[in-house]
Amino acid sequence: MSPGSTLLKITYRAGAVAAPLVVAAAFALGTLIGVLALVEWPPAAQWLGITDGFLERFARNAIIQLQMLMFLVGVFYLLVRIPFVRRSRDEARDAIADLLDDQPKGADEDPSTKAPARAKQRAAHQQPERIEALVARAEAAETASLAPLSFVVWVLPILGFLGTVIGVSNSMGPLEALAKGESAAKVAPELLRHLRFPFDATFMGLVLLLPMMVCFTVLAARARRSIAELRVSALVTGGAPPRATGS
Repeated sequence: MSPGSTLLKITYRAGAVAAPLVVAAAFALGTLIGVLALVEWPPAAQWLGITDGFLERFARNAIIQLQMLMFLVGVFYLLVRIPFVRRSRDEARDAIADLLDDQPKGADEDPSTKAPARAKQRAAHQQPERIEALVARAEAAETASLAPLSFVVWVLPILGFLGTVIGVSNSMGPLEALAKGESAAKVAPELLRHLRFPFDATFMGLVLLLPMMVCFTVLAARARRSIAELRVSALVTGGAPPRATGS
């Protein structure tokens, strides 16, 4: 296998996040629709002890629904990405092993073979650069596979802040009515409803963010360790990383 073909192969894997992401999004959307339909079903709501107030504050809150969708996409992506990541790592190991297997072992000193010997020596000097390029491509593949999770970690609190802005903006109407002389007893229920919206959205965003941050941190650490082991095995020890079995 030539260095160019291995580079192209790993580069392709670096962008191969669309398939698991689409599958995760489909599962997440179906799960969310099913959960919302379940809690809105009177027998199920009664059995689960779900009140109309809870449904109004959480299940019917558009921002919270979007947060739950993003969280479910992240959860399902964590599961769906596993075979894709393993295949990308196996291909990186095999590509580097192929380069190390082709590394020249020496050259004859016969004058008739000096030119081929020099070519082999130049190839030997270029070998570390090629291996480092393959490791860099493998690192790019690991980073690309974590991009959707990074987006989920980023977007959850942003949606909470967006809910805060929407809730505070909606509460200006009741406050304006109160300032114009409307009775507090008449204005207070609507004002409190609008104020609960931002607090609930921010609370849900933070609650969903914590487990997702833990998962992202652990996976990022494992990815860095995998790349470090690949680089050490290929460049420092000079030995080929173990090939993937069954691939």
